[in-house]
Amino acid sequence: MGLTTISNIGNIEKKAEDLEHYISFLEERVSLLELKLHEIQHPEEVLELDDSSWANIRKKRDYILRSTDWVMTPGATLDQAQWSAYRQQLRDLPQTYANAKLEEIQWPKQPSF
Repeated sequence: MGLTTISNIGNIEKKAEDLEHYISFLEERVSLLELKLHEIQHPEEVLELDDSSWANIRKKRDYILRSTDWVMTPGATLDQAQWSAYRQQLRDLPQTYANAKLEEIQWPKQPSF
């Protein structure tokens, strides 16, 4: 092994800095994945989120849509037209209230089973 030159030290420092950025990226990614896993394991907690951000509103809306997918299957003995309209209103929340304050959002009323 020869002596380390200044340029080699600079390259090593650059690689170390790149690794630190990559580790930081991975930590953020793991944190997001842990959050998603928690949401999958405890989906009912999504409904307890407040409407303080569009991210929360979308999470709640998406959960409601997923949990009511079954009503649109052939053979479901529900008024599918009402449920289809309800689900469309959920999908349209961001567009309907795009210029409104978050506290003005009115969630559509779920049809009866």
